[in-house]
Amino acid sequence: MARLTVTFKGRTIQVLPLETGATGIGRDDDNVLQIDSLAVAPHHAVIDVEARGMVLKQLDMEYPLLVNGRKVHEHVLKDGDSIVVGKHELYFMDDDPTDRVGGGRRGGANEGAGDAAPATKVVPNVEAAAAAATDKGIPEAGLQMLNGKHIGLVVPLRNPLTRLDRDEACSAVIARRVDGYFLASLSSADIREPAILVNNQPIGDASCKLNDGDIIRINKHRMRFFLTA
Repeated sequence: MARLTVTFKGRTIQVLPLETGATGIGRDDDNVLQIDSLAVAPHHAVIDVEARGMVLKQLDMEYPLLVNGRKVHEHVLKDGDSIVVGKHELYFMDDDPTDRVGGGRRGGANEGAGDAAPATKVVPNVEAAAAAATDKGIPEAGLQMLNGKHIGLVVPLRNPLTRLDRDEACSAVIARRVDGYFLASLSSADIREPAILVNNQPIGDASCKLNDGDIIRINKHRMRFFLTA
């Protein structure tokens, strides 16, 4: 099922299932998704179901519409896309996009996700490196759950190491270092398909420096990494 998770300043406001037909987004009360903010146009955007998939379209050119950090006028939505409308951030999730023509999951290079930092090799002793790091100059950060029974939950990243998903076959850790936050896989080597991704790109056996707004997927769990300062 496709849905939008609507957030404001990191807090989940609403989870809206996307049914067939058009879903209007805007300030006026005749929109399916009404956002009461002067930063939002009366009729800001619409999500329409077409043969190629769910298509987001800008309706008012005076009010910008951003997807994954880039201004768009029209965009075929893909699982994990981040949409900015005014001061609100909307996350598009689609558990089973294969039931719609053109709705396949994102593959290849990440579209419009910003300039992600290149992956770096995992240090031999990531726990020792994280424990030795000082917090000087490192902003506070957290994770917001984007699906599942804990949707909307915010988890602060205050410890040197934060373990994610304790399934031994597929798990990861976020290390807080002097140069930022790094995600590293602890998964078994015999997993057949990538189960740990950042912005829909598998991290493999490398560690990946996280940037504000990155979408992390571990198995079926999706979460957004954000900086609080």
